[in-house]
Amino acid sequence: MWLLGVVVVSPSNHMVEVVVVRDAEQVSVGHQHSCAVLTSGKVACWGRNIDGELGDGTNTSTTVPVTVPNLTNVTQVSAGEYFTCATKADGSVWCWGFGTDGQLGDGNSANSNVPVQVVGIANATQVATGGYHACARQSDGRVSCWGRGTSGQLGADDNLSSPTPVVAFNLTDALQVTAGALFSCARRSGGKVSCWGSGQYGQLGDGTFASKNRPTEIPAFSGAQDLSATSNTSYACAAMTDGTVQCWGYNSHGQLGRGNKGVHSPTPGAVMNATDVVQVSAGWVHACAVKSDGNGLCWGTNGSGRLGNDGVGAESLIATDVFWPQL
Repeated sequence: MWLLGVVVVSPSNHMVEVVVVRDAEQVSVGHQHSCAVLTSGKVACWGRNIDGELGDGTNTSTTVPVTVPNLTNVTQVSAGEYFTCATKADGSVWCWGFGTDGQLGDGNSANSNVPVQVVGIANATQVATGGYHACARQSDGRVSCWGRGTSGQLGADDNLSSPTPVVAFNLTDALQVTAGALFSCARRSGGKVSCWGSGQYGQLGDGTFASKNRPTEIPAFSGAQDLSATSNTSYACAAMTDGTVQCWGYNSHGQLGRGNKGVHSPTPGAVMNATDVVQVSAGWVHACAVKSDGNGLCWGTNGSGRLGNDGVGAESLIATDVFWPQL
């Protein structure tokens, strides 16, 4: 697998192949930095590093990947707002970068430019980083969260922040967890989804604009096979087993894909023109999906050519095809 790991100086409205990182198994894009898990079990990061989010022991930003030292056997990485977390094969979770809200999970509220271990978690299978909090899905189906909790995004039935993990209330069948700016969601058995935290823009999907500090199931919703929100978003999207995509929450630039913008939605709705989808990724004000045939779809704002459709239109309010390079 080849990954983008440099800054492309000349603007481009279509996909550009820039080969820098080899043998990558998984990649995660944060607010202004990116990280990849390599086949060796190590992690390489690049981009902004003012708060130590690259984890290389410095605070020097870089346009080329640097390896995170003394971190091995990594299975998954998640890049958040200005921090990063990773899971290891032994079930532990390690975080680095901005930590003043306790989002590094080590019991402190300080930045760290090297990985520190999240306390009290030994069976994590996946970690998700939000704006200033993180959540880990554990092998027993529980979810634990840490960091800023003032909007209830830790799901512990209160609005308290915590520098150590707290267990999300009454959630025992999680298969996947994702974290947005001020909220969190979990995909559960049967493809159900529960969300918690700020509901200001309807991002909890429960039909209201109210915030909830414990996991709240989206009514009459099942069949999700993939779930996505990112650190600076107030909406979420789910790829469904029938090949459609459902999104809900903030819709400033048409990122819900419903043919409109500026109308936020507290309930899931289908992305128009999205079929045969197997995976979805929600960005700040645009989203993209992978289809079963390997082709891509994107929708939302097209600033900087982020829809990959050769710059056609300032935005697309429905899913549009990505123009793949001829390799």
